[in-house]
Amino acid sequence: MCKRRKLKPITLVDNNDYIMADICEDDNTYDVIINKQKIVEGIDIRRAHVIWMENKPNNPATTV
Repeated sequence: MCKRRKLKPITLVDNNDYIMADICEDDNTYDVIINKQKIVEGIDIRRAHVIWMENKPNNPATTV
């Protein structure tokens, strides 16, 4: 879908091939962020318009 719509994705996995601070910057180059791990508390990706949570955390504070 990303290729068809000419969007640049990044997949976040446990191997840390990325710097999270760079992804959180407003001028990052990614249009789509695919997260395959738990997002840690305190991450602020301001450009995110939609977040899909496959497994909703039990703690509402973690969700916020």
